[in-house]
Amino acid sequence: MDQYDRLRPLGRGAFGVVHLGRCRQTRRLVVLKSIPMPEEDTKQALNEVQVLRLLSHPNIIEYVSSHVQEQSLVIVMEYAPGGTLRDYLLSLQQQTMEEEQVMHFFSQMLIAVQHIHSLNILHRDLKSENILLDRERQVIKIGDFGISKILATKTSASSVVGTPCYLSPELCEGRPYNRKSDVWALGCLLYEMATLRRTFEAATLAALVLKILRGSYAPLPAQLSAGLRQLVTALLSLDQTRRPSVTQAIAHPAVAPFACRLFSDIGMIPWHASTRPLSMSVSQTLAGGRAGPLGAVWAARRPSSPALPPPPPPQDDTLWVLTAELTLRQLPAPPPGVGRRLAAAARGSVTAVCVTSGGQAAVWWLADAGPPLTVERPGGVSFVQAASGGATVALLTQRGIVLTAEAAPAAGTLSAPRIVQSLLGHEVSQVSCGADHTLVLTAAGAVFAWGGNADGQLGSGGRRPATTPHPLPLPSDTVAFRVRAAAGCSLVVTADGRVFGCGLNAAGRLGSGEPGGRPGERRLRAVQLPAPEPVTDVVACASRTALLTAGGALVWLGGQPGAAPARSPLPAAVTAVSGTESAVLVLCADGSLHAVSETSPRQPVRLELPGAGEPRLGDGGLLLLSQ
Repeated sequence: MDQYDRLRPLGRGAFGVVHLGRCRQTRRLVVLKSIPMPEEDTKQALNEVQVLRLLSHPNIIEYVSSHVQEQSLVIVMEYAPGGTLRDYLLSLQQQTMEEEQVMHFFSQMLIAVQHIHSLNILHRDLKSENILLDRERQVIKIGDFGISKILATKTSASSVVGTPCYLSPELCEGRPYNRKSDVWALGCLLYEMATLRRTFEAATLAALVLKILRGSYAPLPAQLSAGLRQLVTALLSLDQTRRPSVTQAIAHPAVAPFACRLFSDIGMIPWHASTRPLSMSVSQTLAGGRAGPLGAVWAARRPSSPALPPPPPPQDDTLWVLTAELTLRQLPAPPPGVGRRLAAAARGSVTAVCVTSGGQAAVWWLADAGPPLTVERPGGVSFVQAASGGATVALLTQRGIVLTAEAAPAAGTLSAPRIVQSLLGHEVSQVSCGADHTLVLTAAGAVFAWGGNADGQLGSGGRRPATTPHPLPLPSDTVAFRVRAAAGCSLVVTADGRVFGCGLNAAGRLGSGEPGGRPGERRLRAVQLPAPEPVTDVVACASRTALLTAGGALVWLGGQPGAAPARSPLPAAVTAVSGTESAVLVLCADGSLHAVSETSPRQPVRLELPGAGEPRLGDGGLLLLSQ
């Protein structure tokens, strides 16, 4: 490895840390991927090398060499300076891609995956973060084969791996799968490029799996061609036997013209189309021909059509907060430089915070109606999620790094975000803030907590606060997938639908405990659920906890110690909940919006949506309306 200089970190792959490097002899920029190699992980690490050595294709990241260094396997690979497809889509700021460019990218993906499948290899983690671009952003290259599988039997593989948003139905059900799982992921990628949004998204893993199993995704825009829409439908068939193979997808009428042009367009000699009118004797073949992936049409000049009026500018997303009177109050728009599309939002007792699709963040003071502050982005990081507690604002980056900032309401200032150093060894997937403590959930399903502990909300067994994160102990058979920090308590929802809680058990909101709300639960324990149906999300109010079940019911615990659970009568299945200390905002499958006070859980109040647009819920009783 002496022949390479490490320049800067680029991020993390499926199993390793990635750096940008330079060859000292050739000055070529390369990617250095370091994979830790404890003895038990050696086989997994060597799998990537085995896969990369088999692959040689212009649309697949090139394997250069591999070396063992300090108990790590270092793989040297081609560097793609155009960044990831995901970053490119986010940079478009909802302006959409031209359909021709979508199909130009997608045909390259299909041809690359066809080559992979021809070698009896599954990629198993196709996603926009693993699709890389060249400097001109015209050539795509598939990377990160960290969890690829060589099909020794040439039939199927059964271990469940991959990114949740792109998992196929058979993986969600634990059934064996084959190449058609990669085909499903390709369908998700095509949808994502055409709409600039994930095909399947949900607030919880259980809700996401339910959407995937039902094939429930928003319809494609009507302005897209019928061929593209039909192709997406075919690729996302719930029955894997009905999905086309990659070869069949390349032959689809929506793809074939672009796939054929790739062989002459990629790497062709630069040229310029003539600006002179062509002779009217030009052949019909030439008149119908094309050149260039987004290129000029060689045809006889015809009178130009009247120019169409420009489309109206896109409207800003709006952010609304649930008040104590069960009404909605609009917050001022984020500063112009932050972005108009809101990706996530959360509210605490002092501030509200939002993250935009461009990875920036803004903070509002709830005590006044003034404009929000733009949050600094150290090193230009991209934020993907945020949480707000008392004076603390927590931000999660695209790389799974947590930063916190402190609000000073009297001065109207927010400190510069600082990285939580002790969590750098963990890839964090979710963050949640209570009044004075913070919880984070890692991609591995572990939970960490820090902050105030007067009511035992850190689960440490005592009341001593913690200034740095420490693990929140979970039973050995438990994997967490959702955390909720509330005033004086912590709640954890597990992957199998159980709920664990610790801290202030006011009025029996944790299902049992001492009367009067004293902290009878200083360690995490199972919350006794009223029914065997799995829970997908929870909201803790001051004296009750609302449970969202996998079947879409809203069930309440507490109100007073020993009280029977209460169920809120709602017109349709509940798809999302978001709560304050006194009420819960509820979004139903029929698009209706309701507010349910913890004092009257059986009397939901229907709220009129304050404008046209797609409703989504943030944390802390926030409504986001996407125009």
